[in-house]
Amino acid sequence: MLAAQTIIGNSEVMAKDQRKKQKKKQQKESKRKAKRNLLKKANQHKNQLTSEIILDKVDFALELAQEGDFEQAFEILSKLKKKHSQNSDVQFGLGVMSLYAKDSEEAIKHFDKAIALDPLYINAHFNRATAYQEQANVKCLVESLINVINLAHIDSELAAQAQEKLDGISASFNKNSGISLDQFIEAQTNFETGFEFMEKHEFHDAIPYYKNAISINPDPPQPYGNLGICYACLGEKETALSYIDKALEIDPYYQLAASNRLLIEKLGKGEKLSSPEITSVNYYVDYLKNK
Repeated sequence: MLAAQTIIGNSEVMAKDQRKKQKKKQQKESKRKAKRNLLKKANQHKNQLTSEIILDKVDFALELAQEGDFEQAFEILSKLKKKHSQNSDVQFGLGVMSLYAKDSEEAIKHFDKAIALDPLYINAHFNRATAYQEQANVKCLVESLINVINLAHIDSELAAQAQEKLDGISASFNKNSGISLDQFIEAQTNFETGFEFMEKHEFHDAIPYYKNAISINPDPPQPYGNLGICYACLGEKETALSYIDKALEIDPYYQLAASNRLLIEKLGKGEKLSSPEITSVNYYVDYLKNK
């Protein structure tokens, strides 16, 4: 009987020791967790401070640029880029500087990076719209403005400016072009798709897209000129010349079409225009200026 009581007593002691060990383990784990959380908060605070410092430097650089001190502004942003190229504010600042330099293509690259890093960066969307406006790329301009409008909960004033600009563009097309803004964008989309096929020398596939662009918006000369190249590359000389002539009828100063006509005229019957150099054109610039 005593032996049995002794065994029971030893079991109680062992269980008590086990509970103490478990409690100490839990306490250690709790301390570790608290320390990890403390370090995490410290890092977050450090990152937040770093982001705030970067933003202040970007703002200062852009203030300098606004005052005309582009050299110092660019120097500040270049230094920031070396260490913080993945910061959306730095990319935004570089985009604005590119706009000052009249380099809309470079500006768009930086704004795209800023938006990739922060899709809700409403100022980057708005300034990207400005860059596309410089290029007279109506389709991408409108897309960027719509992005700004959809972010009205972030900056209602900027969204209102975007809506006003979009309404103005739409009214201008309805008044001056005889087609709606949506129709113009549809024509642009067809033109761009046709050009993509041309770049791959898939001329037969490009033709229906250029014809679609013309059926929607017959005014610009470039779809006709590109159709001329497509048919020339397929060995259809007469058809090619008829489209080139139509392009020149619309715009007698369309130099690229005039040069291409000289090449096509030299082709023999059934002879194809071989390996033409496909030159990118943005007919929207001249088209909109004329309008």
